[in-house]
Amino acid sequence: MIGVVSVNYAMKRMENTTAKTTILGMQTAAAMNHITRNGLLAVGFESNPGIVLQLTTSPAYLSFRQDVASTPGNFNDDQWVIYTDAGQANHLYTCRQDAATGAVPNLGGACDPAQSLLLLDNVSLINYQLVRDNTVPSTYLEVEIQTRADVTQPSDPIRNPTYDLTTQISPPFHSWSN
Repeated sequence: MIGVVSVNYAMKRMENTTAKTTILGMQTAAAMNHITRNGLLAVGFESNPGIVLQLTTSPAYLSFRQDVASTPGNFNDDQWVIYTDAGQANHLYTCRQDAATGAVPNLGGACDPAQSLLLLDNVSLINYQLVRDNTVPSTYLEVEIQTRADVTQPSDPIRNPTYDLTTQISPPFHSWSN
């Protein structure tokens, strides 16, 4: 009888761990899909790429300028799509802002966490990097998101699974030369 109970307990524990990992993976993939879709719509050129990264100050953010009025030569009527931690560890928010506010987004107002969409929590690492590949030549954005079931605890494949996802985004509406 004890053997049956212990096998049942082990199976239930494995089922819970699998469900936790699956949900974590789906949430991370959905957030990465959101970033990728908006990144592919970014507009700009080499000296004004429409992709702004701010990783050294809080709140850290990634933003894409998108043409919303079909006026590619006029950036003033565009819109910033912003991804930020909003100064809150382990979270990823998204918001939108008119590009008329300037060449870089202003994270006040509409990008306040209370006004933003919480895209993902349980973020243990997020990394953005604009990469210039001179061999091709091309420029692309590399995005890495790592989530963990409980970010306050160390990663463990059974008790605290981690999900890591990386992608490269090269917006087709970019001209990397003026």
